[in-house]
Amino acid sequence: MQWVQQLSILKVPFYIYKLNKHDCILYELNKNPHQSLIILYGVIYVFKVFTNGEISATAILSKNHIINIKHTTADLKHYYYKAIAFKTTYILSFQLQDITEQEKVSTLILNQIIKSYENTIYRYEQMSHIMIHKYMKNRVIQLIFFLCQEFGIVRKQEIIIPFEISQIDIGHVIGSNKITINKIIKNLSNQMLIKYSKNKKIILKDPLSLNYIYTKYRKYE
Repeated sequence: MQWVQQLSILKVPFYIYKLNKHDCILYELNKNPHQSLIILYGVIYVFKVFTNGEISATAILSKNHIINIKHTTADLKHYYYKAIAFKTTYILSFQLQDITEQEKVSTLILNQIIKSYENTIYRYEQMSHIMIHKYMKNRVIQLIFFLCQEFGIVRKQEIIIPFEISQIDIGHVIGSNKITINKIIKNLSNQMLIKYSKNKKIILKDPLSLNYIYTKYRKYE
C-alpha cells in the first residue's frame, strides 16, 4: 500500500478502519479539519444528512479518493455527512498537518494528495450529472453507466458490476424509493437491456440499446 508505506517512512501516525458492507461513518467537515480520510480499498457512497431529515447523495467514492474533503463554501451547521460501504472497505486516517509541518515536506505524498483531491472532485461532478435528471428512470440508467464505466468487468458482450447493489441502495443514491426502483429495474430487465441477478449484481446486456432509451427519454426533460 503506497499510502501506508509513505506515511511510515515519514513517521506520520495513522489508523486503518475496516467497514463491512453497509457499515457507515458519520463526519462533519468543520470538526477536526486537518484529518484526512482516504479509501485504501472498497467502494462507498456519500450523502448529506440535513437537520430536517432530508438526505442528498453527493458522490460514489473508491480507492484513493478522499472522503472528507471540503468541497463547498455553504453553511456547514445544517448538515453532516454519512458514508456507507457498498462492499468491504478499508479507510486510512491521518492528520494532514503531520505532513505539512515537517521540516522537509515529501513532494511525493503531497502530489498523491493533490491527485486524490482532483479525482474526488471529479466524482462529485459525476454525481451531479446523475442527479440533474428530472426522471428517475434516467437517473437509474445514468447510474448504471457510471458504475459500469468505473467498476465494470467486461465478459463477452456484457458488462458486470462486480459488487452487490440493492434496490434500496440505488434508491438512496438517486433519491427515490424501493418501489419505484423495482419498477424501473423490472422494465429494463424485461427489455433485455440489463439483468438483475439474485445476488443483487447488475449486468449490462445491451449498452447501445440502453443508451438509445436514455437519449430518447432525455429529450423530454
